[in-house]
Amino acid sequence: MTTSPTISRPRRLTDFLAQPPAPFAWAAANCCHWAAAWVAQATGADPMAGLPETATAAAARRLVKRLGGDLRAAWSKQLGREPIAPLLAQLGDVVLVQLSPEQQLEEGVGELVGICAGALIAVATAQGHVAYLPLSAGVCAWRLEAQA
Repeated sequence: MTTSPTISRPRRLTDFLAQPPAPFAWAAANCCHWAAAWVAQATGADPMAGLPETATAAAARRLVKRLGGDLRAAWSKQLGREPIAPLLAQLGDVVLVQLSPEQQLEEGVGELVGICAGALIAVATAQGHVAYLPLSAGVCAWRLEAQA
């Protein structure tokens, strides 16, 4: 989707969050795909462009390992910047969340990325909905640069 410079980021984020994400699928609809779609819309740069498809949790872990070892390192590499403290996140920034064992989709998948929605983090659920967590649940965040 092409962004219009006349539409503000808050409006674009509101519109993005109003569209339900696809139900979870490792290959094309996981938290990284969802957050990357927002980044592409907000900045014009897709942080997942050129990355291979990951059809399983094991394939996703291998890709993350290749990109730096964990989601924090992988997103830092793909966005080209270091993370900031989560409570410094601004509207539309990407936020990393650490899940408790009971929140994990499957064993060994303990992190997810979401989008700062003010004092909350919007996250895509496995069922294809948007859920909200307090910003304090974030581990770190990445500031997005505006599209030129």
